[in-house]
Amino acid sequence: MDIKRIESFSKVYELKSISKAAQLLHLSQPTISTHISFLEAELSVSLFDRIGREILPTQAADILYNYAQRLISLKDKAYTEMHELYANIVGCVHIGGSTIPGHYFLPSILSEYRKYYKQVDLNLEIADSANIENKILAGQMDVGVVGASQGHSELFYQKVMKDDLVVLGSSFFLNRKDQLEKDDLLLFPWVIREKGSGTRKAMEKGLLKLNLDIEDLNIQTVVNSTESVLKCIQAGLGVSITSRLAAGDLLFRDDISFSQVRDMSLERFFYAVYHKQREFFPATKRFWELLISWTSEL
Repeated sequence: MDIKRIESFSKVYELKSISKAAQLLHLSQPTISTHISFLEAELSVSLFDRIGREILPTQAADILYNYAQRLISLKDKAYTEMHELYANIVGCVHIGGSTIPGHYFLPSILSEYRKYYKQVDLNLEIADSANIENKILAGQMDVGVVGASQGHSELFYQKVMKDDLVVLGSSFFLNRKDQLEKDDLLLFPWVIREKGSGTRKAMEKGLLKLNLDIEDLNIQTVVNSTESVLKCIQAGLGVSITSRLAAGDLLFRDDISFSQVRDMSLERFFYAVYHKQREFFPATKRFWELLISWTSEL
């Protein structure tokens, strides 16, 4: 069974698209289609159902994909270990970052890593915390940094950083009050993050201490990134609870105010995470070590 065909199959399975798999693997679409056809002929099964423009995996594909991941992993491990004999760290590290880590400190860590290990391919994907954890569970990412932990028993979590959250909005809404009361929260129009976001989970946890539910708020807008939250605040759409780290220079603008809430804890932690049952390749191990070292100094 040709490993290149297995890799082509795996990408089509994951992306449900021949064109996207071809682009990612730097191959032509006919080459990807040929790889799939050869596998189907070799195994005497149909791996994908083509319904209109959609490509849907069959039950046979589900079985093959599980074994394919093991084969690809073994290939990568053999390649990496052989090259490490010559003191070269090579391979690929797939990293997931929730919004704040992904935008505000993981790029600096990747830059530092690149100084030492120039032959390693680094892939950074930014998504919400729940999505990152699910991809690590599925073997699609090696390590991640998330703003909220779902507490999966198969995952290892290490606390790496604290992030202070603030209520941020235009001075018109917050009236430059350093501390807000519980009742103040019910008066504002709110811009909030989507479900699965670490910021939203921290916000919901803080509201519970005030015996409030997020649905008690006057929610005007739901967005899926911290950048969108900040843009909405600047546009005067409402207030939000967001990271002090992400707010940056907005904290010093005359037209923007930030406040704390009496009796409401607005802090959360970032967690470095990996799958307990997946073995670290040297390239991933070095990245993990740098991540832990770098964040411990913040």
